[in-house]
Amino acid sequence: MARPCPVRRRLPRAALALALPALAACVQLPERTVTVYGGERAIDSQVWAPVDEQWSFGIETDTRRPDTGWGIELGTMHSEGAAETFIVGLGVVKADATADEYYAGVRKSFGGKGLRTYVGTGLTLIDGEYQARTAGGAIDDSDMSPGIYVHAGALWQAWGNVELGLDYRRVFLAEAHMFGADGNFDGGQLSLILGFGF
Repeated sequence: MARPCPVRRRLPRAALALALPALAACVQLPERTVTVYGGERAIDSQVWAPVDEQWSFGIETDTRRPDTGWGIELGTMHSEGAAETFIVGLGVVKADATADEYYAGVRKSFGGKGLRTYVGTGLTLIDGEYQARTAGGAIDDSDMSPGIYVHAGALWQAWGNVELGLDYRRVFLAEAHMFGADGNFDGGQLSLILGFGF
């Protein structure tokens, strides 16, 4: 039996090795960033006072095409606040509130290494809870509502794949009905952000 020529067996491998750099130049893999948020959220004071200003934090991931800048994003946010106020007839009222948000949407990024800006929008689901305590007892209520969010920000490359930046976010059309009053979860959020690229 004739033995196969070793040169012939090496030819396909050599051709593949030569073609890989050309293929890599033509095909751009998606870029991904995981971003950590920390800031302050201001929600509708009609329902949430005196805890309508809350500390917030969250985590988000986005995946985008480097050639067009278009991509998708999804994440979660949490905010909470505590305050005291005096109400005639009730005395000192201690209030605590939390809001948890889960969202997904589309994002458009501009720029590249060094400075990258972006805008994003999508659908969000907010779950809020409010508790008020007085010397005579405590009451609490909660509600959940869908809404629409829009945000924009800028990221500066700090070192390697680590980015620092600012993000401003608004939520619209998220209704809240608590303690017999109609209000909403609408509001703005300003955050410092820390991104990790992959």
